Amino acid sequence: MIGTTISHYTILEKLAGGGMGVVYKAQDIRLDRCIAPMSLQADLTRDPESCEEFIRENQSSTSIVGGMRKRKHLRLMDYDYSEPAAYFVTMCTKDRVHLFGEIVNGVMHLNRLGGIVQESWNALANHFSAIELDEFVIMLNHVHGIIVIVDPVGPIHESALPKTVAERRAMLLPKIIGRFKMNSAKRINELRGMPGVPIWQRNYFDHIIRNDKSLHRIRDYIAANPQRWQYDKENVDVTDNDEFDLWMASEGRKPLGKKMT
Repeated sequence: MIGTTISHYTILEKLAGGGMGVVYKAQDIRLDRCIAPMSLQADLTRDPESCEEFIRENQSSTSIVGGMRKRKHLRLMDYDYSEPAAYFVTMCTKDRVHLFGEIVNGVMHLNRLGGIVQESWNALANHFSAIELDEFVIMLNHVHGIIVIVDPVGPIHESALPKTVAERRAMLLPKIIGRFKMNSAKRINELRGMPGVPIWQRNYFDHIIRNDKSLHRIRDYIAANPQRWQYDKENVDVTDNDEFDLWMASEGRKPLGKKMT
């Protein structure tokens, strides 16, 4: 297989092998960049047509090469994330690798890994009775969603603010995000035969939605995300700030005020 060209991918080296198949590193000839490790079923490695079909299904696993961003403290130190509110959340894949599908004519087409992410998101409402799931989108290397905490979950902590890291982890929103990441990563790695490989960045972004006007704008942004990929800050080819990101930065400096009903 090494040196073989399948469609527009050239197999460079074998990275690992196991019961789920063989993992290769390959070069995307069209984009002149390496793609993320792909799993080929062991009995397909000698069948070019089957390999090509498999790669087409997973052709958006483009690896984004670059240094890791310096981690920032993204949580508000003096805010109780178990409080009833609507939260806009964003989670990115580790190293912003493209894993979940491809965008064709402004429409996101999920592969099997993207399907697992969708199922993991849908399952959250079955596990957490105090939440409702609102708008959600899966992109090539990240997800956006709105989580609404509809019922207070009681006094999770008793210490004075600001809260420690351990105390914040005990609050509801981090628990929701943690479960989503854990379950989706476990299932993805089981499918790829790559146990323990990080799928998500360790941190995540959240924004407390202040009013109905902001809620509608964020919903529209999420729904239109695939059509706006060329402006998305998670797209490493984008260098300018999107107007939504500028608005979000401005919105984040506003006081929380009265909670949404």
